[in-house]
Amino acid sequence: MAILGIHFRKSVTGFGVVCALVAYGVIQMSYSNWASATDSSPQCPERFEFLESLNVTQIQLKSGKCLLKVMPTDTSRNYRSYLVNSEGMFMVFNSFAQNGTNSSTTGSRVFYFFPRSKSISYQVLSSGSVVLGSAAKVDLVISAENSRIASMSNASFSELPEIAGGNKGGVEINQIDGILLDSGWKKGGTPSENLSGTSTFTDSRGTHCQVINSRVFEKTSGNVRFKYSDDQLAEFLKVQCKNFDVSPLL
Repeated sequence: MAILGIHFRKSVTGFGVVCALVAYGVIQMSYSNWASATDSSPQCPERFEFLESLNVTQIQLKSGKCLLKVMPTDTSRNYRSYLVNSEGMFMVFNSFAQNGTNSSTTGSRVFYFFPRSKSISYQVLSSGSVVLGSAAKVDLVISAENSRIASMSNASFSELPEIAGGNKGGVEINQIDGILLDSGWKKGGTPSENLSGTSTFTDSRGTHCQVINSRVFEKTSGNVRFKYSDDQLAEFLKVQCKNFDVSPLL
């Protein structure tokens, strides 16, 4: 087994994926929906890349969703990791203390990008930075220098350097070239799993529309999934959100 910090690939399947990820700190078992790995598929092959300052993991979940995660190699101090999945999700996971329970020392900020026009992907640059491609037109570069977002295409964003429980994950996205869904921040879990909570859609003109989570998310076997295809989402927003620009979905 290679030492962290050296470029490393390993092919494992099923529960072996979860064991490998937990052993190397790539996922936290408290997030049960992350830890439901299944065999890989041609559309979502298992990939593990342990670089000098960043780790990249791609797995397919039992739900069929493909998940990509980029995180720092050094997790001995507070850190953020960045995840995308094939449903259009972009998650900013924070670990802001070394001791304590996951419910008090971790949290996540969750966004969704629409329309979903491509497969998620990643590319390791010569600098060691990683391009993290979402399912929409928004692609991120995660810096090898400081493990933060260096750039985000087709989006207006900001990121605070401080990793703490009081800054809602530290990443704000105001709008994108398309439709943005901001599900907010939650300690010890994902905010979208609270079906009585709210999420906010924003179109490319800056128009906002708040909805109850149960209108757009559902739980299946304890896992949260987004309900709609892009066509179905367009119809939902036409009814739910006055003067909202749904043209990117059409």
